[in-house]
Amino acid sequence: MHVTTTEPGNLSVPEKISLNFHTLLSKKLNVPNINEAQPGGSNKKAIRIIFDRARNSNVEGTLFILGLTELYRTEKFSNHINDTINWKYESFFQHNSEINFGKELIPISNLLIDEIDRDGDAKSIVDYAKTEFLFFKNREYEYDKLVQSLHTINAYVESKGGKLLIFSAMCEIIDKSKLDGLNFIEFPDGSLEWRKYIESYDTHYKGTHPSIDDQPKLTDILFEYLKKFM
Repeated sequence: MHVTTTEPGNLSVPEKISLNFHTLLSKKLNVPNINEAQPGGSNKKAIRIIFDRARNSNVEGTLFILGLTELYRTEKFSNHINDTINWKYESFFQHNSEINFGKELIPISNLLIDEIDRDGDAKSIVDYAKTEFLFFKNREYEYDKLVQSLHTINAYVESKGGKLLIFSAMCEIIDKSKLDGLNFIEFPDGSLEWRKYIESYDTHYKGTHPSIDDQPKLTDILFEYLKKFM
């Protein structure tokens, strides 16, 4: 979270949490606030966390709010560190622009890069990532996979007595009709992404992290949707 659009600032984690929309919304709803979000995560990771929570605990009456991130973020399991890692491409290109073999691409967590550098494997990992991205990635295909996962996790959460509310923070919504049947937020100006909505009223916004002033606006939009539809 930035302090303002033009001033990133240096907020502490507790300050960010206290000012974030999920804290503001939980106060308006008068319900406990549990924040499972993590920096650099992915839609795949978020869906996995929701699934694990619904499978392993009583979620009857629980509201899950999922803010979708970039399509090309994902997670992989690393045998090297025996854990899941964030795997990101979008930091190295802007949306639909092309990437080529000559472009530097280090798509994984600094933790793994630090570990594999000790063994001299970093180049192999980067070469693998380039090959995967250039030959086996397609934005429409990734979107369709995401939509399938959203419908599946929504049905599972509802079967457990919970509810799932979805909005796009940074995810390009390629075909909104494929989200029919889900509780998906459309912003007041017709935007399908939070960052696009911020651009509609803040001329200084350049697509980076939302600021403190953006949080109450999103809170009110989510609150009104919940009152009307859920």
